Amino acid sequence: MILCRLLIAVGIFGILYPGTRNGIRELRSTTEISAVNETVEEMDARSLEKIKEDAEQYNRRIYLEQKEKAFSYRGTESMDPYYESILNFGDGDNLLAWIRIPDAEIFLPVAHGTDAEKLQYEAGHMYGTSVPIGGTNTHAVIAAHTGLLTADLFTNLTRVEKGDFFYIYVAGEVHRYKTEEIRVVLPEEEAPWLQIEEGKDLVTLYTCTPYGINDHRLLVQGVRAEDGRTDADRQIEENLIVNKTSEIPAEMRPEKEIDAKQMLQKEYIQAGLRTAAGIAVPVWILLDPLYRKRKRKSKETGIRKGERAEYK
Repeated sequence: MILCRLLIAVGIFGILYPGTRNGIRELRSTTEISAVNETVEEMDARSLEKIKEDAEQYNRRIYLEQKEKAFSYRGTESMDPYYESILNFGDGDNLLAWIRIPDAEIFLPVAHGTDAEKLQYEAGHMYGTSVPIGGTNTHAVIAAHTGLLTADLFTNLTRVEKGDFFYIYVAGEVHRYKTEEIRVVLPEEEAPWLQIEEGKDLVTLYTCTPYGINDHRLLVQGVRAEDGRTDADRQIEENLIVNKTSEIPAEMRPEKEIDAKQMLQKEYIQAGLRTAAGIAVPVWILLDPLYRKRKRKSKETGIRKGERAEYK
């Protein structure tokens, strides 16, 4: 009986493990993100503006570099102190932003660089591309793994379709991007698609594909939502505002209305529930028979005591 219970518990833990694993990873990520968010909220306006200005200046440098020489991947280790100082909020975790992709159920911190250790549990910003502060003539690339045993990361990126929105939270702002292009390319073919495009504000989400083989690259490219909305989108939004026929859909709300703190609280609760469920259910299966056995033994002991008292 005990062996049977043990096998059932192991089986259920195996089923719940992915959720538990991601719950633990998400708790860690949400804690890191919350620390950065609190740091940003406590900064005075001038200091925060200086951080944004430095990031914009860095992006201008990247833009001029790419005008002289086409983008090429610089590797995972080739970073410099100047780059690491950009969008650095002194939190110790080296996070510069975080990303939310509702249609893929992805919520990840974004660190400087794409070295192997960081990409085990978070997304990384590809060195040599624009940092994700937005603005004309920018193209930020955010990379994460697919199919890790220890975390989902960008595994669900294949769910994203053209027209879907994703959000970059950076320096107290929320930037909304609308998916414009989805490409699958060979590694040697990727560079032209990661190049800055004149006059555009782009972010490309980058991961390996297909699952388990990883010999191609999936590139999901978004354009800043103000540029990505069609005339039909704008007309619907205007009608909703003018006629007040219904609430404005979440994907059409102004960026400032998307509450980062509320989103963090929601993610923290969900991650905690997934982790608790993955641990509690197998433990309950193992301990329940012991509890029942002890309760039955206690009851039998009580009956025996009663019988002895009656005999006396």
